[in-house]
Amino acid sequence: MRLIRFRVKDFRSVVDSDWIEVERVTALIGVNESGKTNLLLPLWKLNPAREGEIRPTSDYPKAYFGAVRENPDRYDFILAEFEVPPELVAQLASMTGIEPKNLDRVQVGRDYDSNTLVRFPKHVVLKEAESQDVLEHIANVRNDIAGTTSLQKETSLHSTFVATLDQVSREVGLKEKIDANDVERMVATLTAIRPGSAAPTSTIVPKMKLLIEELQAVEQGLKRPPPEEVEGVHKLVWDNVPRFVYYSNYGNLDSEIYLPHVVENLKRTDLGAKEAAKARTLRVLFKFVRLEPEEILELGRDFQDTN
Repeated sequence: MRLIRFRVKDFRSVVDSDWIEVERVTALIGVNESGKTNLLLPLWKLNPAREGEIRPTSDYPKAYFGAVRENPDRYDFILAEFEVPPELVAQLASMTGIEPKNLDRVQVGRDYDSNTLVRFPKHVVLKEAESQDVLEHIANVRNDIAGTTSLQKETSLHSTFVATLDQVSREVGLKEKIDANDVERMVATLTAIRPGSAAPTSTIVPKMKLLIEELQAVEQGLKRPPPEEVEGVHKLVWDNVPRFVYYSNYGNLDSEIYLPHVVENLKRTDLGAKEAAKARTLRVLFKFVRLEPEEILELGRDFQDTN
């Protein structure tokens, strides 16, 4: 997953940063004490590679420290939006039944109580449908059935179908919007008048059957939970959120290193403050990328001997 933008709220001196766009290389430029660190630390603490714990006395905003301490779960201090790779989009679409195009962006966040959140900004959760859209569809089916010549033995059923569809239309017309319960009642009403079995040559029962199936699809869509609430989605997303590394003292990193000295210094306990700081920094880096400096040194020697 690739970071696209992030937003910091209620962290130290930052009330609300609004969205900060991120490119492959992004620079925050400002004078000392202008808040650059207070924008980067929350991003690190979103999903730190190492350490990164919340420290209330330094991280909570001083202006309303007490309010945050009483309800830390109400303050989402960091929200980050990522581009989701195609293979992960395919997994999410399979799990949720939602179109992939609505799952290729994901927002994740964390609050001061260490709760994590996941949401998909491109997916719109529909709890209601426009009644007019449903009315038009019912009217089309009603007119189609009314204009169809039914089998002689289905004359009574034909009249019942038309009358019931008129009744359902009147009920739907009383509302501007309908929810899943409204659609469920419509489906129940129409299912009740549909015969359990119909003649193979019936001209009206298949039309009613198709209408019921289409209304059931609308009902399922209105009942579908947000993708982040589908079992397994939250974990899958967080398993793929990148880890963040933060260095507050870039002087601990040399532009060039001599690997044999690094290997030696990592084993020593009598280093001075400056060299000890460099050793700690390099130890974190090697641990993060899951490499041992001795292995790299040995690989380099093998390559030299071969040549």
